Amino acid sequence: MNKKAKAARFDAIGGRSGISARVLEIAREIVAEGSYKRAIIGAGQIRALAEVSEADTYWDEKCDYGYQTEQRILNGARKVSFTSEGSMIFEEPIPVEPDAAGKA
Repeated sequence: MNKKAKAARFDAIGGRSGISARVLEIAREIVAEGSYKRAIIGAGQIRALAEVSEADTYWDEKCDYGYQTEQRILNGARKVSFTSEGSMIFEEPIPVEPDAAGKA
């Protein structure tokens, strides 16, 4: 999707507040359902909203911040949570199991 199309969709959903409201709606649906399948479907839905958010520089920056944080967690960094203001709260590190070659 090109930048102009992303901007049109971003505006059509209601900009920052519309995107955020939709993400929260999806998150509530995931929690209410409580299933792994619903969680991964919701991740895909939120991914589509994140892509459209690239039309807004600030929202794109915030999306990228979350994405890069999760990439670090996937690579064994400490798990973090975020406050409503975006501040990180550090939790315990995720243990990384060695692979068949014995490398973590």
